[in-house]
Amino acid sequence: MMSLKDTAALAPNLGLDYVLSSMAPSNYTLDKLVVSFPKFFSNVSDIVAASSNDAIQAFLSWKVIQSSVGAVIAPEVKPYKQFMNRLQGKVGVSSRSRYCPTLNFPDLSVGSGRRNGAMEDLYQRC
Repeated sequence: MMSLKDTAALAPNLGLDYVLSSMAPSNYTLDKLVVSFPKFFSNVSDIVAASSNDAIQAFLSWKVIQSSVGAVIAPEVKPYKQFMNRLQGKVGVSSRSRYCPTLNFPDLSVGSGRRNGAMEDLYQRC
């Protein structure tokens, strides 16, 4: 366990004290954190300090693209999907069916909590 101040001191370039405090509910006092790998924060802070603003912005933009590309059905994401398919050894132009992205959202609280056979077949094809 480390105090917020000590954790923020591990990575001064990341502004952890500001980020964590602003994300916590207003009626919660954040004073202790479990930090499993303190050296990690120091390493990331050093990398951020040595990187240009353009490099950091490009990295963050890439992470946003990676995390949201599965929900986008548009020709603009085709090059990214082709690239990822090639990395995975798939045919470069293959893509999931239009209904597949929405199949990730059903939860088990609907009905009996189990998938029926037809739904299982859809999951298998995606």
